[in-house]
Amino acid sequence: MSDIVLELFTRDPQERRELRITRKYVKPGGRYGYVFTGLALALPRSRQRMFLWRLRRDARRIAPEDLEDLLDLGWRERQTAFWLIAAGRRSDVRSRLAQLPGGPLAMTGYGLALARLGTDRDAMLLEVYLRTPPNADRDDGHDRAEALAALLHLDEQLGTSRGQAFLDAAEANSDVLAESGHALEQELILMEGGVPDLRDRFIREGVYAPGWRGWRHPRSV
Repeated sequence: MSDIVLELFTRDPQERRELRITRKYVKPGGRYGYVFTGLALALPRSRQRMFLWRLRRDARRIAPEDLEDLLDLGWRERQTAFWLIAAGRRSDVRSRLAQLPGGPLAMTGYGLALARLGTDRDAMLLEVYLRTPPNADRDDGHDRAEALAALLHLDEQLGTSRGQAFLDAAEANSDVLAESGHALEQELILMEGGVPDLRDRFIREGVYAPGWRGWRHPRSV
C-alpha cells in the first residue's frame, strides 16, 4: 500500500497528519535524505543551490505544530526538523527545543539549530543539554560534541565563554570535537549560501573522481 493511500485510509486525524508530514519531509529517497545521510554537503553546486532553496522554502511554510511533531516521530524526522529550524531560523519552536534534552531520541542537529538561532538564550539551552547526563541506552558522544562546537561558535559570536567549562571534559575526545566542529562549520556555511568543502575533499581523497558530477560514491552508482 502506498504512503498516500495509507494516509487516506487512516481514520485517526493525528496519525494521518503524522503520515502526511513524514511523507512530505522524510520519505526514503526524497530530498531530505540528503540531510540525515550528510550528502547535502557533497551535492554538485547546482543541486546544492536547489536543495537549499527548497529547504528554505519549506522552512518558511511548515506549520509550528508540524515541526514539533517531526521532533518527536523518530531520529530521521527529528534531524530533518532541526535542519528546517536552522534554515528558517524558526525561533517560534524554541520552547519545544528546550524540552528535548534527556529524551530517548538522538540529538544530531540540535547544535546546528541553536547555532543558527544564535541568541544568548540558545547558548543557555546548549549548556542545559551538555549538563544533562549522557544517554544510557546509546552512545551520544557525537551529538554532545556537536552541541559543544555550537556553544563555542555562539561564544565567539556573542563574546561569551560558556563553552570553556566543558572543554576539559571534552579533552579525551578532542578528535571527535574537532571533527564535529568542522562538520558544524560546513553546515553553517551551507545555510548561509556558501560552498562547503566536503565535495572538494572527496575529490582530493579519491572518493570522487575529478570532474565527477554525481554525489554518491561513483562505484555505487
